[in-house]
Amino acid sequence: MAIADFLKRYFPALLLGGGIIATAPVMGQARDFFFHAFPGQALRNIGIFLTTVAGALFLAAVWRIREHRLLRYGGLVLVFFLLWIQVVGFARGMAQVDVVERFHVLEYGTLAALVYAGLKRRRPAPGWLELALVPILAATLAGVLDESAQRFFQLRVADFHDVGLNAFAGLVGVLFAALLAPPRERAPALEGAPRVLRGLALTLLALGLFAAAAHFGHEVRDPELGRFRSFFDAEGLRAAAADRAARWAKQAPDGIDPWARKDLFLDEASRHTTFRNHLFESGSYAESLRANQILEKYYGPFLDAEGFRGFGRNRWPPERIAEAAAKAAAGAEKRMPASYESPVLRHHLVLVPKLPFLAGIFSACLLLLLAAARVERRRAITAG
Repeated sequence: MAIADFLKRYFPALLLGGGIIATAPVMGQARDFFFHAFPGQALRNIGIFLTTVAGALFLAAVWRIREHRLLRYGGLVLVFFLLWIQVVGFARGMAQVDVVERFHVLEYGTLAALVYAGLKRRRPAPGWLELALVPILAATLAGVLDESAQRFFQLRVADFHDVGLNAFAGLVGVLFAALLAPPRERAPALEGAPRVLRGLALTLLALGLFAAAAHFGHEVRDPELGRFRSFFDAEGLRAAAADRAARWAKQAPDGIDPWARKDLFLDEASRHTTFRNHLFESGSYAESLRANQILEKYYGPFLDAEGFRGFGRNRWPPERIAEAAAKAAAGAEKRMPASYESPVLRHHLVLVPKLPFLAGIFSACLLLLLAAARVERRRAITAG
């Protein structure tokens, strides 16, 4: 009976959250298809769609609000201010990426609103703390699962930035839902505090494990080439290169299969190659040579892989290396020092010891669970 009631109240939220996570592997391809289908108009069409949705929701809220108008209209102004912060503050500076990421506001804001609606129908009625926090925690957890799925597939990129985007969208969604349909039944403010504490523990654990998997790495130091960040330490990187050389000699990765499992070595090599090529094309020839040396020494199997993403091999021929060296000399560019630090993955990977970090996360979760149990005991004693 309890399970049936739970499903009845939260089925729309579960359906939406499941759909977001299930489509994570192919959303990149869906985005690319849309941009190819509407060349030159995709950004405008997405902007028009999102603006229309936001306008319709605003008009619906104005029409629905009949009581406490001044307070709730002020809340609507706050909602749109938060939306502006999300659009501007979370922007990456790449129009195609930014406009697509704004769908996160719609997806996760709606998810939080649906969880809020399910909570409102629960008996006994939840307190305001539970109504405010649980939808945001649910949106955050769904975001972690979404990004974790992207961490598993080759063509997607898992990023804590997007988890923050989703959590913020949950905040906007639950605030808008509360303004649109405030709770009618009054309950103690801290009613459901143990559930909130357990939800916080679960969310913190998920965030910690995701951060450790997606953003913790190592710094590889080379006395001649400088240093760069990697998911592998120096020994692990050499072992990965030897393994890929053997495997890719039989079948090279094509880089276009959306269901291919993510290969961190392949992902790193692709990033370093893109960076090297960008440096050469932008005229930074000396640094492009250093980037190429890092590739040749640590990611050689990728340079010799044939047909990655429809192209040939990525290894520079001697003529290209000589050209870069000549242009660097002609431009009087300084040689890269041995202290050179590659920016590849520098802003994506953090150099934090993983075990102490996870120990801290587990300790914080345990404290939250103990606090939830203590609150329940105190309430049981008071009720008795």
